[in-house]
Amino acid sequence: MKKLIFISLLVIPLCKGAASVPESWTNALKRKNISNVLQSKSLMLSGQGITALPDPLYLPKLQVLDLSNNPITALPKRLMTSNLKRLYLSDTDIKYIDPQILEDVPRLKHLNLLGTKVTKQNVDMLKAARPELKIEYGEEEDEECPWEKPTEQDLFWKKKLEEARPEVEAVIE
Repeated sequence: MKKLIFISLLVIPLCKGAASVPESWTNALKRKNISNVLQSKSLMLSGQGITALPDPLYLPKLQVLDLSNNPITALPKRLMTSNLKRLYLSDTDIKYIDPQILEDVPRLKHLNLLGTKVTKQNVDMLKAARPELKIEYGEEEDEECPWEKPTEQDLFWKKKLEEARPEVEAVIE
């Protein structure tokens, strides 16, 4: 059961600005096979209303994870993502990140905490635990959105994924 919930979190949402949903993901959804999702190197899940992640989060090949603009309040206690290099948490409701979690992500080079509720003391603890880690912290400056308006392909995939959602939710229940 947890694997199907995991699929609904990772496959159904369509990221703003994404040119398309990888064909391997849509094929994985059709076959109810998560092995292709587990092999993903990037997951762009910005603005998808995600409130929580599976614990532990097991994505061994993942290098980039974008959870920005989601109402998520905490990271899982275990991140089994040893290849993760970039983690985007901007504009989330996260208040604290345990420095011990950095042990789970030895290759992490960039952590974006802009617009979060993480305190300066917590950021200092993270920097002390991993001095070479680049941490973006503080308030974001207002800039124009870098994405163009959705393309026809974006709208096509969004519609297809919305149509697939009831089927996945029915399987979960």
